[in-house]
Amino acid sequence: MNRKEPKTVYFEILRLIAIFGVLFCHTGRSGIHHYLETDNRFNYWFGIFAVSVAQYCIPLFFMITGALLLKRQESISYVLRHRVLRIVCVIVLAALFQYLWRLRGQPGLGFDRKLYFQMVYEGSAAGQHWFLYAYLSFLLILPFLQRLVKVIPARSWFIYLFIIWEIIYGLFPIIAYYQEWGSTPLELSMFGDAVLYSMLGYFVECCTEDFFYKGKNVFWTFIIVSLLVAGTMYMNHTTLDGHYAAYGSALAPVFSFLIYITVRYICCHWRCPVILEKGFLFAGSGVFGVYLMEGPLRETFYFIYLVLNTRIYSYPATFVWIFTCIVTGILITNLLKKVPVIGKLL
Repeated sequence: MNRKEPKTVYFEILRLIAIFGVLFCHTGRSGIHHYLETDNRFNYWFGIFAVSVAQYCIPLFFMITGALLLKRQESISYVLRHRVLRIVCVIVLAALFQYLWRLRGQPGLGFDRKLYFQMVYEGSAAGQHWFLYAYLSFLLILPFLQRLVKVIPARSWFIYLFIIWEIIYGLFPIIAYYQEWGSTPLELSMFGDAVLYSMLGYFVECCTEDFFYKGKNVFWTFIIVSLLVAGTMYMNHTTLDGHYAAYGSALAPVFSFLIYITVRYICCHWRCPVILEKGFLFAGSGVFGVYLMEGPLRETFYFIYLVLNTRIYSYPATFVWIFTCIVTGILITNLLKKVPVIGKLL
């Protein structure tokens, strides 16, 4: 097999897949939790499957970050001035946007500066903003991680991190499930999502051709994934409490790297038409903006789901709703990028 460098478009496709997962995870009983109340057998089992694999979205974002940033060598001053400062500005402005969006429906309330800065400090402007704070923590130790990954063998450390993650967030929750200890996984702060998945992304990128595309490894990957999906679907089926994240987290690294290497392989070995490639690049460049305003977008276009849900199955209605939000967010983001200051942040 001839070794080829991945094209930029492959990262944009991964971002689009990830943002779709993010929005789907936030649809509640109008989407991801619909299986809890449906009488349709197909919708039920499709929903069980969907919640079992939906945890790939945020890990995929972190894996992309690791693949792009950990291979570089950047000084502390550069990271602080260019990366940390940018994300801090994004957090401040995103919190302002969310706060003003809340106030629009409450005309009797004025802008409370103290409350606003408290929201920025606590990260409470929007639930999904936890990702921004996790990303900020990752950037603060980025120079250290960039140097760390250069002195350790990629394949060995990938296997180590993967096994550790599956034991903590896969095996332990299963044991707790059968022992009736509850559905909350063991919390170890040293295995934070940002650091773990960024390093996994870097290691997968380094040894993709040499390890993951071999026939035997592809076969065993398929077997392992199938067993994990079946086990997670069974636990979701027997609990029916909506706490899919406690069990689905066991699948997060599996599906994240499976999607990663599949999209990478396709982009590296099949020629993409120029017009399609430009479309992916345009769409992918707006994903970050979609993430920042996905709450208001879902709220604005919720009527689409309400209208379609009476005419077609719930899940197709949900997907049309999500697709509309993503397309609109991409268009708005690319328009905002033409604004000098805002454009540099997006």
